Amino acid sequence: MTDTKLITMKNYLKVFLLLTIFVQACSKDTIEKVPSPEYPYTYGVLSKQELDIELQKFNSINTIGSLTLNEFGILSGSVPVSLSTGLDSTLVKENISMIINKYGHFIGIDKSVNLNISTDVSIRLIGGVDVSLGQYFKYGSKASPMFLLKQSNLKDRNMENVQVLFYFSQTDNKMQIFGRWYPEVYIPLEEIKDQDKALNISIQYIKENHKDVTPLNLTNIEKDKFKKVLYPLVKENKIELRECWEVIFWDNTVKTLVDTQTGEVVYFLDYGHMI
Repeated sequence: MTDTKLITMKNYLKVFLLLTIFVQACSKDTIEKVPSPEYPYTYGVLSKQELDIELQKFNSINTIGSLTLNEFGILSGSVPVSLSTGLDSTLVKENISMIINKYGHFIGIDKSVNLNISTDVSIRLIGGVDVSLGQYFKYGSKASPMFLLKQSNLKDRNMENVQVLFYFSQTDNKMQIFGRWYPEVYIPLEEIKDQDKALNISIQYIKENHKDVTPLNLTNIEKDKFKKVLYPLVKENKIELRECWEVIFWDNTVKTLVDTQTGEVVYFLDYGHMI
């Protein structure tokens, strides 16, 4: 065999080996998927210029000196109320309705959102039971005057731990306002961490951080029924809306939220300690 033919065969062999290695690498899916640059959707602290613009809009409609905007441009403070004769349904409805109708934009509530104060505002009784405002005064002696307006969903995703709170203080005759809603979010096209991975991540996280609820009972786990929810993760001067798998261990009365993109456990709840 001539030297030229030998060199040509060696070159063919090199190309063949490189192609084989490339095909094998692709078939093993060694390229790790990463979240989209748009994820997670983030709400940050406003710059001074941005906050000044929002304050100008706010001051143009505001008539209550004890209200202002926080660093995110969200309503903060309290409203004077007369509670000398106690708390009643009319007083609660009127004050919450006024805040929503007048300052909704500064809470994150779009005008297109259709709210019914009687049914959409709730309160948690002792024992962890939520009742509507319409039902509250039947059980008022068993609850504190903290009313919750929950954001239940956004873009076809259930929301976790998102609410505006209205606390009626009878000691200083005012209604304090806390919390916010979220009008925008980025929903990933697909999950990077599937239900199997989410379950394994949850198990490992609980074993390492919450040994008091172990051993975990996995007999009632239905991975195909895991729901995707949105959770606002507070990080320093920003809030990230994370899409998560809701992993519930029914027999242990605990749940975790596992980020569908990064695999982080962003939330843990022990139902047993709420009762």
